[in-house]
Amino acid sequence: MNGHTSHDPGLSVNILRTILASIAAAMTCGPLSAGVPTDPLINNEMMMRTETPAQLSAYVAAAAATFDDVAIIDGIDGRPIHKLRYRLRAGQDYHVAASFCDAQVSLGVATWAELNYAGQSGEGRTDSFWISQFGLDPGVFADQYAGGVIGLPASRGQSLGQGTLIAVLDTGVDASHPAFEGRVLPGGASFIPGAGFADGANGADDDGDGLVDEQVGHGTFVAGMVHLVAPRAWILPVTVLNSDGVGDLWTIAKGMAFALDRGADVINLSLGSTYSSALIEDLANEASVRGSVVVAAMGNMAREDPEEFPAALGSVLAVCATDPDDVLATFSNFNPKADMTAPGATSRTAGGAVIVSRAIVGPVPGNRWAAWQGTSFATALASGAAALVRSQHPEWPDASVTADLMDDQVIARLTATALPIDAINPGYEQLIGHGRLAAGAATAGAPAAPREGDINLDGAVNGFDLGLLLGSWGQSCTGCRADVNRDGVVNGFDLGLLLGNWG
Repeated sequence: MNGHTSHDPGLSVNILRTILASIAAAMTCGPLSAGVPTDPLINNEMMMRTETPAQLSAYVAAAAATFDDVAIIDGIDGRPIHKLRYRLRAGQDYHVAASFCDAQVSLGVATWAELNYAGQSGEGRTDSFWISQFGLDPGVFADQYAGGVIGLPASRGQSLGQGTLIAVLDTGVDASHPAFEGRVLPGGASFIPGAGFADGANGADDDGDGLVDEQVGHGTFVAGMVHLVAPRAWILPVTVLNSDGVGDLWTIAKGMAFALDRGADVINLSLGSTYSSALIEDLANEASVRGSVVVAAMGNMAREDPEEFPAALGSVLAVCATDPDDVLATFSNFNPKADMTAPGATSRTAGGAVIVSRAIVGPVPGNRWAAWQGTSFATALASGAAALVRSQHPEWPDASVTADLMDDQVIARLTATALPIDAINPGYEQLIGHGRLAAGAATAGAPAAPREGDINLDGAVNGFDLGLLLGSWGQSCTGCRADVNRDGVVNGFDLGLLLGNWG
């Protein structure tokens, strides 16, 4: 075998790990709205939203009177959201810090305030790695079972995701991999210190689990599944997890804000935290108001509680994983807040070899192909399908579907056309959403998505479109149709795409 070897710890190991993490969290953090999270606290960091400079000054002054070494160390562009450093004094513990946050909200100084917690990929949480073996190649990737199950062949004549931008918030994306056919934009971002957005290793055991760089390739694989469904969508790589698959609420939120400011139509979050964060909910709500669909993984711990966030938020499309037979994957979380399922399980022989015909196959760095499994990849399929539906409605926002309703319309279409599978999942009724993703059904009955370069939406790419493009030449824009490749500026790349679709 090449690359990482794959293993999934037994249920007893996961239960023990969860119990120990819960005990540790209970010893180090204060009262929390969703119970005690199992993800670790990020020491000496709190985050807050203060609507005015005066409120921010009051918050900092109050913190300085309570703790040592207080300073604002970061902010989120264009939003009154900040991260503050502090150090506990003798005799204080993190209950004091959590209570301080609550008090500032009660006093009206902050809209919300909270401590920072870790978040991570679901596969990193369970030490599930990709596996590469003979027989995994571009052909297997293109023809894997997931595509047939969700009806990709039927969707192809209706939409390929053209004109949409999908932000993949993860470990980065290896844009050089031939799987992407040039569809990964170069203008991504990284919010992990020292990391770029190319999905590389840093050679360190960042999370102290005895494994080094165990989640390298996660973002590339996720982006590959997105591209499988929506091959003409543009992918924006945003690094919010390190090469062990771990980030925190702050890095995830900064990535969400960056994606929104770049005009992302879909934001893929194949990650989660067991802490119900006001910061993440703030950004998810902003995405909903701006019409961006946020898609999140339910998690891989085979449990209902504790919930994974942001999947448990009402404004997010929450995705569980199923196997080739539409049976809930043995590792998948489930919850009444789930919206739907999608293929995410890979079957193996008794000897551990991947059964290629029943595998989730995707790209990994180094021009290799691998099999993996997890709700992360089911989530990526759903993100691709969201782009297919969004691509069919380039007229949005309009008088009937305003910006704040666009994500609702996309999610409603996906859930309404999902294939009901409760009958073959006894005991999980009302816990796995509306059904299994059906991309073919979701794109049926709506106009076919326009071709790239059809700027005026008249069904042809011609001189009228060329004139509109040239009229916007050199301009920076977010989401304007003249920016054909969605890189934020109208230039020669857009002209090339337009001419390539002429007629």
